[in-house]
Amino acid sequence: MDLVFDLVKVLENKKFHKSEILDKLILSTTENVYGNFYAAIANNDIKNTDEAIAFLYGKINKENINKYRQFKFRFKRKLLNTLFFVDVANVDFKNNIQKTYFEGIKTMFQVDIIQKYGGNNNLVKEIILDNINTIKKYKLNYILSEYSLKLINYYTLNGDYKSLAKEIKNYNNYNQLYLEETNAFILFNEVNVLAGSPKPNTKLLLTKLPVLNEIIVKAKSNLSKSYAMMAKIIYYEYFANYKECMAVCFETLKILNKSESLVKQSYTAIVNYFIVRMHFQLKNFNQCKTYINSINGKMLGYNWFLINEINFKLELNLDNLTQAKLVYNKVINHKLYNALPERVIEMWNLHLFYLDFYQSIKKNEPFNQNVFTLINSSTNLYHDKSEFNFSLIIIKILYLLYKQKYTEASKVIGTLRVYRSRYLKGKKYNRPKQFIEELILLDKNNYEKKISKTHFLQKSYSNIILDSEIILYENLIDIINTMLYPTSNPSH
Repeated sequence: MDLVFDLVKVLENKKFHKSEILDKLILSTTENVYGNFYAAIANNDIKNTDEAIAFLYGKINKENINKYRQFKFRFKRKLLNTLFFVDVANVDFKNNIQKTYFEGIKTMFQVDIIQKYGGNNNLVKEIILDNINTIKKYKLNYILSEYSLKLINYYTLNGDYKSLAKEIKNYNNYNQLYLEETNAFILFNEVNVLAGSPKPNTKLLLTKLPVLNEIIVKAKSNLSKSYAMMAKIIYYEYFANYKECMAVCFETLKILNKSESLVKQSYTAIVNYFIVRMHFQLKNFNQCKTYINSINGKMLGYNWFLINEINFKLELNLDNLTQAKLVYNKVINHKLYNALPERVIEMWNLHLFYLDFYQSIKKNEPFNQNVFTLINSSTNLYHDKSEFNFSLIIIKILYLLYKQKYTEASKVIGTLRVYRSRYLKGKKYNRPKQFIEELILLDKNNYEKKISKTHFLQKSYSNIILDSEIILYENLIDIINTMLYPTSNPSH
């Protein structure tokens, strides 16, 4: 029988909800409460529960809180149901594999429902075979293994052993590839967590490199190799082996370009970010700038902000202050900026403060901003003791030196001895620890002797630059020396 006729038979006499999705009509009707609520969230007019209750019911009280809970349950159900009805032909998918994956997942559930409703078994086969060639093209092994299981059931019911044996072989192949990819993905996440932990387990992390190399050599799936290569990038970055990290990045790009995968676009963007990051760490500033320009327009979402953070620091430390301000303006005017986590927005406020302060010293212009206002508005950064909290302390010291409040500056510098031993542990903190040493020496000499940046130019750890190091410490030393021994004093 025709596919359409078979589907009607499956659906016959079933009960359906009239409207359990947010369709075009609902979203375009201003009188509809769901459409209005949806639009308000999408336009960022509603940011939290209290604002949602006020939007819907006018005031916040116990009765309206209970009403909102019921409304939220129905609204969430509509949102989840709507996911199944995304128009693949019109949605802004970035590539065909995303469309194929979406349709493949839908088909899996459609076949499950048909089987549970007792539909014609031939219908299952027809739906799968309509879809399977495209799934094979993109090697979506998880979906292929699920399809294969359903075909095994079909051939079993039809007593077709020849087709069954062939399909069992297909299933074992798909499932082996899927398990290989899954294990590589799990290992990638494990390395990610081990390297990013506040208390990383270095010994355990060291044991992962041989496993990653084995996957790269033996894996049959390029996706498995991609996961392993991404893990190696994180591994080498953790151990500050930046040249090896850069080499792995370029090898990873080659693997990603060999075939289409769901992670190709996002992982390509991440690898490009790491290449830029490695150039910056190695202080290959010209190569860094060239590479940023070469990937312009290819970085999307959060990766775009990461690239432009390095771009900002690059221009700032090359004394291209006008360009740094242009990068900053581009970031804060991005349509996704206000949706960023509060910590990230605080970070960009700190970046701007550093830029404005640096510019005032460089151009011998007065600086009228208040560092304490910045610190009080940087709640998230303040609690990030081993990273951006230190940046707040440094800018506070610079500000006090600028104001010639040497006694207050000395008190802050004095606290850094304990701060260093408590929060700055391990090789990766050698640069901030060395900068603390220079500040302590400056204080010991009563701010009457210039401090040296030799350590930051010659020591082996000179390239381990933390994300929180906005102006490089060697450049900060130049600022301090300029403030203490100016050719002419700016008006304070």
